[in-house]
Amino acid sequence: MKGGDRKSKSAQELKASGTYRPDRHDSRVENLVEPLDKIPPCPAYYDKRHKDKWNEVCGYLKDFGILAKQDLSAIRQYVETELMLFDSLKELREQGFTVTVEIKGALVTKVNPLLKVYTDCDKTIKPLREQFGFTPKARQSMHTKPAEKKKTDPILALLMPSKVK
Repeated sequence: MKGGDRKSKSAQELKASGTYRPDRHDSRVENLVEPLDKIPPCPAYYDKRHKDKWNEVCGYLKDFGILAKQDLSAIRQYVETELMLFDSLKELREQGFTVTVEIKGALVTKVNPLLKVYTDCDKTIKPLREQFGFTPKARQSMHTKPAEKKKTDPILALLMPSKVK
């Protein structure tokens, strides 16, 4: 667990520095979560815009090496909230930030209710952006495991035909 304001090291960093202790570090969730190597299917009710955003977000997380099945619910929330954010901004631009309504026979100018939808979406999506590494600052603090190179047997490498002619 992260304590105070000190940064916890990943298992890989601990092994590299020689301070990895199986009794303390083997039970970390990071050791149990296996990243997905392909983008999972999006929810069945998604339209094309949602599917495209799903594939974009999952593609980024897959490229970062952090896409996991445990995150699919948060990804769904991110996709739906971001598209709602875009839609509410589009409507705000078309309708204006204020609306005129009639209250008890008098015309009153009020803040467009879509502004609340927009700000609520923004409040919801901001921590998700940071968790997924979708801001420059968030990416600076992320550490991922580099892809392991497959070890080839030197004998098999000699027996394999060469690509150079």
